[in-house]
Amino acid sequence: MFVYDTGRDLMAKGIIPAENMLPEVAYVKLAWALGQTTDLGKVKDLMLTPIAGEITEREPYNGYLIFKGSLRGQVSTGCCPNRIKVGNKK
Repeated sequence: MFVYDTGRDLMAKGIIPAENMLPEVAYVKLAWALGQTTDLGKVKDLMLTPIAGEITEREPYNGYLIFKGSLRGQVSTGCCPNRIKVGNKK
């Protein structure tokens, strides 16, 4: 958001950067956050706090995260322990 002039302009206007959340996830999370509080500062804090693995530290070098929270060949330890394991069947 801070690289291009448009992003800096939007940040100056007070938008909340959604990190790497999908638009649909950001929309639902915003609705949830607004249902928790009417204080915009707290809404921003809630939006930037990972609640269910919707924000990751960074994308892997070799592609997009599988099932948003699990890299290929690893079992997710996020919000959904019954999630399908991708990769090895061991």
